[in-house]
Amino acid sequence: LVQLEEITVSSKAKKRVKNYTTFTRLLLGETENSQTCTIRNIEDLFLFEDPLTGIIKGRSHKPIQIENKSLGYLVVYDFSDVTFNPTTGLLQFTGGLYFQQLPGNDRNIQKWTHNRLTTYYGSRMHFLRALFTDSLNQESYKISDCKLVQVKSKSGALFQNFTPLETNSARIVRYPDRTTFFSSKPLLISYFNNHPELASEVIGYEPKKYESTIEFSDSLTVFRNGYFKPPFAATWGGEMGNERIANLLPYDFVPGQVAQTKTQSVEAVSADPLSSLQKAAGRDQVFVQLDRNIYRPGDTIFFQSFIKNRISGTFESNSIALYTLLFNPKKMMADSSRFKIRNSTASGWIPIPVKAEPGKYRFTAFTGMMQNYDPAEAFQLDLEVIDPSKNQEKILPGSNISRDTARDSTSRAGDSYFELRFLPEGGNFIEGIRQRVGFNATNGNGEPVYMEGLLKNSSGTTLDTIKSGIYGPGSFFCTARTGLFIEINKGAGSKKIWPLPMPKTKGVTLSVSPLEERAFLVDVQSDYYASEPATVVVNMDLTQVFSREITLN
Repeated sequence: LVQLEEITVSSKAKKRVKNYTTFTRLLLGETENSQTCTIRNIEDLFLFEDPLTGIIKGRSHKPIQIENKSLGYLVVYDFSDVTFNPTTGLLQFTGGLYFQQLPGNDRNIQKWTHNRLTTYYGSRMHFLRALFTDSLNQESYKISDCKLVQVKSKSGALFQNFTPLETNSARIVRYPDRTTFFSSKPLLISYFNNHPELASEVIGYEPKKYESTIEFSDSLTVFRNGYFKPPFAATWGGEMGNERIANLLPYDFVPGQVAQTKTQSVEAVSADPLSSLQKAAGRDQVFVQLDRNIYRPGDTIFFQSFIKNRISGTFESNSIALYTLLFNPKKMMADSSRFKIRNSTASGWIPIPVKAEPGKYRFTAFTGMMQNYDPAEAFQLDLEVIDPSKNQEKILPGSNISRDTARDSTSRAGDSYFELRFLPEGGNFIEGIRQRVGFNATNGNGEPVYMEGLLKNSSGTTLDTIKSGIYGPGSFFCTARTGLFIEINKGAGSKKIWPLPMPKTKGVTLSVSPLEERAFLVDVQSDYYASEPATVVVNMDLTQVFSREITLN
């Protein structure tokens, strides 16, 4: 949160340009850096005013691209909303920022390196990093209490005036990986510029004192790189309150690092290569469950997504938006959508074109923060679009009900939607190999439902019984063969027939089974290796804990 002066947004067309100019000034800031910033796609920004509260909000259906020629970045701002309250003078904006290097010559690089350093010293990032490392004095910062008073200028604009106090009520608690920061009273942050080597004035270097204020509504958690959360637990004023998009630096910025015009494709060799991999890979890991995997032209794909932190293993994400793409058999984009992430999950839909050609389609999903990393990290799943003019229903062995017929009869009967999906362990279902198969029965909302059934082969012989676990999904063992199917006899989907996936003729399977409290068995099987070496690697949180070369025969 930052304290700003009052503005007015009018719905009249003749004031639209003025309103957008004013709002852009508030979003970018009014610093030297902001003078060289331009928004490339200002037409994607929409402003509107709440007639009851007078609160002005801005939204965008696409990420806003901001070219910062002073710092040498193209800033892609994927924001969820921007809000300005003219009564309190507070501007609030949330979203993800992604920094891309602008191409430039040696002169540009020299200028960008200088400007980034002058922007960094005395900034919120610099202050919070010094707070984390307990080096506030060394970095020329002083914290003290202050008294804040909101006053109006002669023009009627709101601003904050402060009176320094000698006391210091700041509570700072340090942990190995984080620092908490809180004060029941407003704080004054004083910074004395101690970098004369960056002076560019004609008259030479003159020391300057910068003053900022901070008010807390909750305790801040600060990390080593200067990132803090929750974002709205603090209201910044003064110099740090003036920091907006034009004066922000990426969290991987390191003072003394020369600006680069291209991102290096190969990292320096490290003694711990997996540590480099951990830094190179994005934090977000997306999982998506579709309502089914066979569709017709004009159908709508409904899905539920979950975002997991790749490092910690917990379901959390700092991303604001989930992007979904649908590619047709010619690898051309058929449609795309964007959905808001709440509590590390997002549900949504994406339509299949009415005139879609039949064949294999690919569904892809990724978060906003994943855009800066390898596209291979995105979630990808193949689905089939069938030709409605052709009869593609296949009669299952041992039954006179087809999968599509079962689903259609369910809809005609008015029952709730039911879907049964099979997930072979390791991802491969290999002919002739005994392996574990997971399954998940869900309703139309993607929620798990209970069911029981019989596993049968192509001749109708019962091989095993299956049932859902306490939380929904379950698993069973079987030897992969053509024609296996599940006959549901209890619970959701009763009296329906669901075929298992068609097994592959070649491949490798991997399964993991617990043996005791601190031991487990890794079983690797194949049907086509001939004395060819393979390597089994075990990672925990992207840290290698085991590696062994084996020979499959």
